[in-house]
Amino acid sequence: MGTWTRFYINISDTEKVNEILMDISNIKSSVKGNVPDDFNDSFILNEKSKPNYLVFGEVQKNWITVLYNSANKLNDWSEKISKDLNCNVIVTIGQNTVDYYYFSQYHSGIKEREIEVCYGDDIEPINFGTPYEFEENEPGERQDYDGEISYLFDFDSIEKYAQHFGLEPQNDWGNVIWTILKGEQNQESMADLIQNYIPQNKKPWWKFW
Repeated sequence: MGTWTRFYINISDTEKVNEILMDISNIKSSVKGNVPDDFNDSFILNEKSKPNYLVFGEVQKNWITVLYNSANKLNDWSEKISKDLNCNVIVTIGQNTVDYYYFSQYHSGIKEREIEVCYGDDIEPINFGTPYEFEENEPGERQDYDGEISYLFDFDSIEKYAQHFGLEPQNDWGNVIWTILKGEQNQESMADLIQNYIPQNKKPWWKFW
């Protein structure tokens, strides 16, 4: 999985989504096409920064998937989108190197659920909102090791929580028509990291070309 940052809008009107995303991102134009080759390398290194590169399409009926190039939780965006479009918005973030997982769900401008865990760093977990009916004492899957009970919230959990709303976060993209919003690329990105810290005559270990 590597790093996963996506949010989902429970609506099928891509034109309305395009309008609101252009408004809140201050990106002035959009085009149709495939997911651009430079999208992954545009990932912004500052996790607090808002994205400046968005790619979205209706991957699943009545659910628009938005790929974005930062690790920001998009609280204000989600509130506005869910309020203006009167719908559910679900934000998912995952990073399996540090075992970081994030899920939030908004409805009509209200944040109803937020879960954040990081097993590879000392981050205070978040467990906000009323648990869904399928949840137990804590978020995630119940684990029983020699009579000791714990709970694991991971990417499988994110999928389960999304499926509660009829959303399949890893749906086949198939022949999706993507809309691309690319703003000014003025923040340090993954491409800059590769350019500055990896010798040009040496391939990164994760490249296999």
